[in-house]
Amino acid sequence: MLPALAASLGCAAEAASHEPLVCDDARAGEVAFGYQIAGAVFVPRGAQRYGQRYLIVDGSCRFFVASFTSGNLGEVRTGVLTAEELDAINDELMTGPWTSVDGEEASDQVGADAPTESIWRDELGTSCFASCNRPSDALAPMLSSAREWLDRLVDRAVPMDGPVIAEVSRATDQSGDVEPWTGTTSWMDALGEADRGEVRVDDPDDATRLRALRAAAPPGAYHAQFRVREGDVVLDVTVVDVMPHVDAEGRLGPPF
Repeated sequence: MLPALAASLGCAAEAASHEPLVCDDARAGEVAFGYQIAGAVFVPRGAQRYGQRYLIVDGSCRFFVASFTSGNLGEVRTGVLTAEELDAINDELMTGPWTSVDGEEASDQVGADAPTESIWRDELGTSCFASCNRPSDALAPMLSSAREWLDRLVDRAVPMDGPVIAEVSRATDQSGDVEPWTGTTSWMDALGEADRGEVRVDDPDDATRLRALRAAAPPGAYHAQFRVREGDVVLDVTVVDVMPHVDAEGRLGPPF
């Protein structure tokens, strides 16, 4: 084999391989893979805490997933990759050419209200404003695979339990269905001078009830909102499940 050709093939092999994901409970706190569409300017804040569509896989092979096309964005679904799924996602995505696509400029879009599409494996990956509409030959199949895995896993995942974040604001009118609130959690301290705020709800009974009210509420464009009454105050409430792997502000995003 010619030296130049051998060197070229060696570089291609190096670029095309990344270590496969191996399930390790000790790495449950680490994000091994992420795909996310998020960040549009005019989308309500409650819908943008984690994104409009996302799939996060941690080092223990537990995944967290949601999509505005499959239900309420406040609801985070979760599950664990099966052995068959792990083999497939390793072959199709995890062992891809991550080094070669790291930091790739894959979009020529501009605009005021466009989401950012991000894909990453450990610390490698890229983000594209207004979607990655001009991906390289290496990145294009990885994006396609990530989207397919998101759609596949969101359908079989189960809703999370545990704490929730309740985003509350004082209602400007008294119309619509209003549920009297009798739980342990009080909303009044969260309102502040702006008449809006958020509360982390750790009480399991309160969290369960809030999830039930969310499930019963009419769905909005991105999230369901419902009303509760505490004393004489009527509040609009949006409920978002608490998930791991977020930053200090409770937001989800790539490491770059």
